[in-house]
Amino acid sequence: MKHRHARYLVLTNSRGATLVLVAILMAVLIGFAALAIDIGYVATTRNELQNISDAAALAATGKLGEIYLENDGLYNHDTDHTLIEAIAIEVGQKNQAAGLSIVIADSDIEIGSWNGDSGVSPRFTSNTVDPDAVRVTVRRDDSLNGNGNIATFFARVFGNDSVAIMADAVAALTGPAVIDPGVLKLPVGLSENQFPNNCKEPITFGDTLDSCAGWHIFDEDKVNANDLDAMIVGMIVAHPDGLAWLETNYPDMNKIPAGYDSPGVTSGETIFNFQGGTIASLFNSNGKNPAPIVALFDFWKERDDDEEYNFPDQAPFNLAEFDRNDVWVATVPVYAETLPCKNPTGEILIVGQADIIVTQINGPPEKSIDAVIDCNYKALRGGGAGGGTKGLLPNLVE
Repeated sequence: MKHRHARYLVLTNSRGATLVLVAILMAVLIGFAALAIDIGYVATTRNELQNISDAAALAATGKLGEIYLENDGLYNHDTDHTLIEAIAIEVGQKNQAAGLSIVIADSDIEIGSWNGDSGVSPRFTSNTVDPDAVRVTVRRDDSLNGNGNIATFFARVFGNDSVAIMADAVAALTGPAVIDPGVLKLPVGLSENQFPNNCKEPITFGDTLDSCAGWHIFDEDKVNANDLDAMIVGMIVAHPDGLAWLETNYPDMNKIPAGYDSPGVTSGETIFNFQGGTIASLFNSNGKNPAPIVALFDFWKERDDDEEYNFPDQAPFNLAEFDRNDVWVATVPVYAETLPCKNPTGEILIVGQADIIVTQINGPPEKSIDAVIDCNYKALRGGGAGGGTKGLLPNLVE
């Protein structure tokens, strides 16, 4: 009896110890889960702040470039700085971080100069004489006009009931942006008036009489329909997979054209020839030959390396709902234009480039391209290492 009683006590004590251990482990696991929720919330808010600072810096620097353009390259800080600050502040007010519209303080908008030499520190310095850059800091903290700390959900159990977060960005007029030969595929361009505030709506490239966009034939003086069709299909042929793809999908083509690479572009220097309305021939099949613009879309939508591309969630059009192999991220030129937008015709200066996400090609009778414009300018390569002509469009540099 004594041995049996002793064994019972041991079992009872073991069960009690196990329950205590389980309770401790559950508390630890709940603590980790709570911490993960707060960390995720902080990370999401930080990304929101970064997006706002990026957009505000781009918009403010774009205004700086506009001031130079409208005033023969001159900048008067006494009167012009308020225009630049107002643009950045407006971007903050139109966007939210952690559910709150963001106030950007004047003191967090710095106008200055950017040094393109990566060996120099700091690369941005405040400067009121011939500035070429703007740095914008966006906050959720308890400083004056800092929008307040963000509240935590569970970390307050450990005494941390709020967290301060900030993000900054620098955009600069870093010199002429360059598009390498072969990068441009679509014979369409966007007016600079699309940026930064008019680019969030879906766009249709069709009969573009007043849509701040238009059709071009690159830098060619004159191209007939057959030659232009050959150029567009030639962009498929120029790709290593192009011939095999055409032979598989269009085995009975009458004639496969030679490969074609679009010309390189330097913003502020290159001239493209715009055609006014839709180039209708690109939407028509010719015998056993495909409609060039349809074939171009079908080929490049699976070869645009968009796996890492951050699709912009630009209401009312959420690109995150699209399969990436069903859309095409394409770079298009941005052309110079004063307001109001007009039907682009003839030789027009190219001042930059942007991404569009092509979602659909509409054949006859519509003969149009549906797309969404990424509101950030895209610079494939920038200058700015000292001297040279400033670009007309801003680029994020930090």
